[in-house]
Amino acid sequence: MKQCARHGLLIENAGRWGQAIRFLAPLVMTDEQLERGLDILEAAIQTCTQ
Repeated sequence: MKQCARHGLLIENAGRWGQAIRFLAPLVMTDEQLERGLDILEAAIQTCTQ
């Protein structure tokens, strides 16, 4: 979550034990915004699993 926030993507953990990711996306977004958000998430996951 912190890694995503550093790059401008707001997410929160969810689930009973925090095992799920919840995206806080607007109802209206462009394809470019969606792609950018997914790129940030992918990079954050790669950084955290190295």
